[in-house]
Amino acid sequence: MGRRPNPQRRIELLDEIVDYLLEEGLSDLSLRPLANALGTSTYTLTYQFGSKDEMVVDTLRHIEHRQEQRLRRVAATTTEAGELVERLWEASGTDDGLRWTQLSLESTVEVARDRARHAEFEGTYVVERVARMAQILRRQGITEQRATTGATILIGALNGLITDLLATGDRARIEPAFASLVELARHWADVEPEITPIDLDLSERDPATLVSTPEADRAAPDQLAGG
Repeated sequence: MGRRPNPQRRIELLDEIVDYLLEEGLSDLSLRPLANALGTSTYTLTYQFGSKDEMVVDTLRHIEHRQEQRLRRVAATTTEAGELVERLWEASGTDDGLRWTQLSLESTVEVARDRARHAEFEGTYVVERVARMAQILRRQGITEQRATTGATILIGALNGLITDLLATGDRARIEPAFASLVELARHWADVEPEITPIDLDLSERDPATLVSTPEADRAAPDQLAGG
């Protein structure tokens, strides 16, 4: 009877794989370069995980786990909405934080490509950020539903600014917007806007108005310019 994979070694390998992906990215992951970088063999990787596909699934799960750990460290003692936004920005706006943002975005794209295969992944690190923010807003006297809506807006805006910084590196433009977001978060209970739900059901819309076509794409620049 052959030896069974070592669970502890599997966890160690997952940590090493995630650290490798933080530097190299997920999109071009290949077993041989990965094994060489980790100082192991492709045999060891397939022995521990079964296949490359299974290794990728386990790695995506481990990325979410480590993101959850990072969030809990950041948010553990945070009791005010603006402070949470600041601390999440501080954790995400560094070089290391931006690498985590990039890897999380790559993981999200990988999951979106095959949701049936990755049904267990629900963007936990995003959901937990929203849940923590909603908890803080509820303590400020906001109802549960409105706290969840407010948290979704604030965390969505923060994630957008972090992604903008990752894409452009334009801190001079982004940091004043971030400062405004912090102020909005601090005073959300005072200035919370009335939010009227809108109908986002596109099932009755003419598909031709929802799908990009070469003709529409060519006309778009002229339309934007007012031509």
